[in-house]
This record gives sequence, C-alpha cells and structure tokens, in this order.
Amino acid sequence: LIVMHNLASLYFDIGEIEKALRLSEECLSIRRIHLKETHPDTLRSIANLADLYFSQKEYNKALPLMRSVFVCDE
Repeated sequence: LIVMHNLASLYFDIGEIEKALRLSEECLSIRRIHLKETHPDTLRSIANLADLYFSQKEYNKALPLMRSVFVCDE
C-alpha cells in the first residue's frame, strides 16, 4: 500500500490527476478494510485524498474527509 500511495503521489506530480485519484481512492478503501478508521495510515490516506480533491477544487469532497481526520486527531 505504501507503493500504491507513492505511485499516486507521482501521478499527481506529473499531472495524471485521474490516475492519482483512482489509486488514492483504492488505497484508502483497502486500508479501511484492513485497518481501523483511526489508524495513522488510514488517516494519512484520507488526508492525502482530501488534498487531491482540494487541488482539483472539489471542495464538497475534500471538506468531509478533512473533518474526519481532524475529529480523529483530537
């Protein structure tokens, strides 16, 4: 999953946003199945996906994700 996350970051860096989003969503889905929602790796995936959405001005998708990370971090 670390490699999947890193590949998604690379896709984002080279402008392949759709590929980055797909991989980030898949990575988060897998982490939610195998780890708790409050696990640091799951929270990191949530925050990274929120950042991707935010960078694409998809605020309605980014905001709930960032709120969920914030709540878990308190």
